[in-house]
This record gives sequence, C-alpha cells and structure tokens, in this order.
Amino acid sequence: MPVTILRGVSGSGKSTYAKSVPGVVCSADDFFMVRGVYRFDPLRLGEAHAACLRKFVSLVTRRTSVVVDNTNIRVLEMAPYVAVALAYGARVKIVTVICDPLVAASRNQHGVSGDAVLRQYSRLMEEEIPPQWLHVEMATHISGKLPEVNEMLRWEYRKTYT
Repeated sequence: MPVTILRGVSGSGKSTYAKSVPGVVCSADDFFMVRGVYRFDPLRLGEAHAACLRKFVSLVTRRTSVVVDNTNIRVLEMAPYVAVALAYGARVKIVTVICDPLVAASRNQHGVSGDAVLRQYSRLMEEEIPPQWLHVEMATHISGKLPEVNEMLRWEYRKTYT
C-alpha cells in the first residue's frame, strides 16, 4: 500500500496535487471544516494534528492507500507518519511541492500571512530529508499553477536512496 506525504508552504498546491494521487487524504485542515466552512483556530492546532495522525493510523492499519496533506516543513512533523507507515509495510514517498513563496502567499486559502509563508519557505529549503526516505521534489509553474497530472513526471526531480 502506498503512502504519500506531501510537504510545502501554505498555498504551494499540496491540496491540489493530493486530489490527483490515489488514496484517502488525511489533513489537519479537515479538523477545522465546520459544515463546509474552514474555521481555523490556532489554539486547536495540536488537536487538529492529533486527529489527522489518528485517522492516518486507522487507515494504514487497514492497509489503505493514504495521502498526508499538511505543510510538514520539518522532518519531525513527518516522522510519526513515516514510522507508522513503515511499521505496517507501506511504501512511503515524500513529495515536496516547491513554489515561489510570494505566489503561494497570494493564493493560500487559510489566511497565512506573507511573512509566515516566507518563514515556512526558508525552513523548508534548509531542512534535510533523511537519506533513507524516498523523496521527490515537484516545482509548480511560474504562474503558480501545478502542472497537469500527465505533465508532472517532467517536473519531478527524483532523489531515491536505499
């Protein structure tokens, strides 16, 4: 069963890409959806991520393909997902969606400030993924739009480690 863990700044296109990947999407954003309206509460962010991880564990233990759609800027944020997935024999792929932070800031759906997106971008670029994890970087178009699904393979830069 494949597990895809997306990472990237707010507004980079992770959720758009997640729709094209087979599997059930797990996102901390789901916690903040109230009758179809996104109502973010920063005081409940820890609860949101805990709920996302619980959903992920439930799906992985049932051998379901999963896509984790969170910013996952730091390795520390991805590590629980990777550990659980590997414990259940899943094939894990990390996909980093690279996007110009100014473009991402202008289109993010959750009101994340431009300064916060720039901080996310800086941390994203400096964070090193453990060499044993399969990691793919995918750049969005300069326009800020993700390439069409059939075009994505041309945008991927593969780093495969054993």
